[in-house]
Amino acid sequence: MVGHVRTISCAILLDNYMTEFEGYSNVVVTGSSDQTIRVWESSNGNCCKVITNHESAVKCFACVDSDLVVSGGQNICLWNNQFKLLTQYQRNSLDYVHTIIVVQGMRIVTASDQKFLIVYDISQLQGDIETDVLYRLKKATELAPHRESITSLIKISEATFASASMDGVIVIWSSLHLAPYRKFNHYDDFMSLADHTYPYSVQHLLPVEESYLIAAIGCGFAIYNIIKDECILKVKNAHQSQVTCIQLLEGGSYLATSSLDGTVRLWSAPLDKIQDIVPTSTLSTLFNRNMKDTKTSSAPLTLNLVGVCYAHSNSVQSMVEFEDDGFVSLSNDGLIILWKNGKVMQQKSDLELRTMLRKFGWLDEH
Repeated sequence: MVGHVRTISCAILLDNYMTEFEGYSNVVVTGSSDQTIRVWESSNGNCCKVITNHESAVKCFACVDSDLVVSGGQNICLWNNQFKLLTQYQRNSLDYVHTIIVVQGMRIVTASDQKFLIVYDISQLQGDIETDVLYRLKKATELAPHRESITSLIKISEATFASASMDGVIVIWSSLHLAPYRKFNHYDDFMSLADHTYPYSVQHLLPVEESYLIAAIGCGFAIYNIIKDECILKVKNAHQSQVTCIQLLEGGSYLATSSLDGTVRLWSAPLDKIQDIVPTSTLSTLFNRNMKDTKTSSAPLTLNLVGVCYAHSNSVQSMVEFEDDGFVSLSNDGLIILWKNGKVMQQKSDLELRTMLRKFGWLDEH
């Protein structure tokens, strides 16, 4: 898919794009710093539409519902499922919106390089059979609990979302009341005066089962129990540089962390802590224990480094689980690497070999 002339900064997969023949199609939508949005057919990679009326760099997408998509950059735009511009909000700011989440139906929360979140309401002005439905984006309120630029904004559930910043503070919000009710990782002295860096900066948030939150903090990571308002695990020096992304793999058996140091590291329960229990949650699989007993159990929750993946020559920016076969890592070195699950590949190879031997009658089934 070739067409953008500057960096592609965001992409979204839509299965309800309305084509000119009034039929739905699966498409990939990309936004770029060249101020265009391109719609690509997922089956053959052809570009079927180029949208130029965003008028600024496109940094993020979010689906409001099955018929509405919102995009963010220097301005915020609302589109229908044919990517026709419905309304645009002029922010009159030099910074860019880098993340948008949808809360409580027709309400969106945006994050930029500022230290406050901005909430907008999407309202329907009019609509009948003869005229198109008109929409309006209106600024509702500002949320300002952070002391530095917001680095991460993520939806946890229909009732909650989380934001984090360079000062290290992680805030859990009520989607209904737009009020904070939990704060984690707060430091009074959040900047290193020696080199003017932020050692507690949060680069990535990963919600798990609507009750837990895993955060990439500085060169390490931490796991928080949102319901009980506690930190259940913290690893301060997981990498030699900042952790950029966190991902659970193999049904929660492993926690993968990527970093600016160019490596991906795998974490799991210590071998002597593995128990033959029926997992009650993804994190119970990771720790090999019942998460309900974290308060009463004498043994603390621990994770050991069980593997390091070396291949990238530059910082690893993100990871995606690749079904049961392994995971994919993406780096600034331009490489996309598929890391295969050795156990699964061995099982597949064994099955193929047995099938071949059975075909020639060389396998004794007895």
